Amino acid sequence: MARTARIGHVRALFTVALMALTVGCTVSGNPEPEHVDLTALDMGRYSSVPLATPVNDAERYGRVLESVRLGEALLDPVEADPALSVLLEGDSVVPLPTPATATVLLSDAVRPVLEREGMVAGVATGARDRDSATGAVRVGGMRQLVAVVLRFGDAEAARRAARDIDAADAAVSAENVAVSIPDHPGAHGHWRPTAPTLAATLAEGSYVISLLVAHTTTDLGALTDLAHKAFNAQLPRLREFLATPPDRLTQLALDRDGMLARMVPEAPRRWTYPAVAMTTTQRIAGWQGGLNPVGIVFGPRATYLSFKRTADGGMVTDAAQSKRDAFALTGTTALIRFTDVKSARSAYARAVRTDAAADVIPGPTGLADAQCTQASDKPPMDTARFTCRVLYGRYIAVLSGAERTNTLQRVAAQYGLLARGD
Repeated sequence: MARTARIGHVRALFTVALMALTVGCTVSGNPEPEHVDLTALDMGRYSSVPLATPVNDAERYGRVLESVRLGEALLDPVEADPALSVLLEGDSVVPLPTPATATVLLSDAVRPVLEREGMVAGVATGARDRDSATGAVRVGGMRQLVAVVLRFGDAEAARRAARDIDAADAAVSAENVAVSIPDHPGAHGHWRPTAPTLAATLAEGSYVISLLVAHTTTDLGALTDLAHKAFNAQLPRLREFLATPPDRLTQLALDRDGMLARMVPEAPRRWTYPAVAMTTTQRIAGWQGGLNPVGIVFGPRATYLSFKRTADGGMVTDAAQSKRDAFALTGTTALIRFTDVKSARSAYARAVRTDAAADVIPGPTGLADAQCTQASDKPPMDTARFTCRVLYGRYIAVLSGAERTNTLQRVAAQYGLLARGD
């Protein structure tokens, strides 16, 4: 088996800062946004005037957007195993709009299959049973599940793809043995008797579910049981998902609920189009692969899966989790929308307390609801050297940058965009 045992580093710039926002303290009353004179803020080359949303005029954008939509149909790994509560490093929801991006999490051997069968879109999620801080995050030292959902043009293409994905992956090692998954006779799977991992692939309509299961034992029963439960959790969600017809991908809106228009662009006056870039060419079947989604807005389900633990690895309560309903990424900026102002204020207050142990630096002059930190261990041009968060209403933005003045100017513009969009 050639599959990776973890999702590659995605959104590494925001992992620590965003995890500080997963749970908020209780704040009484009804907080209101502060009123700031936007003309007094130093925004440098940036602007607080929202960009006009362009037209989706390319299928490649539509494939990314459909992959993001498919994130609303993902299983939660805890549905297969309650112990799988710890998010993988980087992102826990990864859009996979092309065969090239999908093979970062599968293997290079399956790429010809995906191209031949006309893969339309895809998405992945995953979790493990322990935090990397325990030192046991290695093959055989943890339980883990990575689920990849791929969409094809029709059911027949998906059926062929599921069969041939497994065959191509299994052929990488002569030690692989074909296995069956209980209650899923249409599933294809393989396993090496000496390795505590298993891969299984199943077609459902025009979709293919591809699983990588890792355990602390090579016991085939334990591995197939986890795959069985994962398929059981994923299948109903796919059956309920309303897919966009392939010829209508260019009709998908680039900006869900105006989230991207509320975000400071990566370059002044330049819209961030949806894309998923590979951030490294050094890959060992995805083990060291990185994917960086930009110009995307996750809906409630994918947002939930992106923030389903506290900063110390504990599970977030459903009540706290339901307060986030959208999450957007444009590169070095992330924007989280809460259901109400009070919940956003609570999460921001928690993050500020978390930052107290870091190297806090002053935020933009005139903004009370903005805080920045400096990472002294980062080299001067590292894009994560400075990290700032800013609160306005029910939105929290997290921004990273390599240069202090530019980062603070972006934060000021980000506040202005949120205030004007209110």
